[in-house]
Amino acid sequence: MKGSVFHHKYLNKKKKARGMDIIESSIPSPKTSRTSIYKTYVKYILTNLDALFTFYGCETAKDYFMLYQGRQRVQE
Repeated sequence: MKGSVFHHKYLNKKKKARGMDIIESSIPSPKTSRTSIYKTYVKYILTNLDALFTFYGCETAKDYFMLYQGRQRVQE
């Protein structure tokens, strides 16, 4: 197994433990031509912005950078 598979499993467990899986699965689609549906999307994102920023904070940036480096090394 590669690092990305392990990271994905780890991230899913972390999301479930903190309740982020429910927040993310409930996000309405921004792909619409109706302004009322888009306003619903924006309102939902703004309501849950603190939770999203808390979960995807500075500590996840290092993990994503390491995965990016791994992809670059494989292609060379």
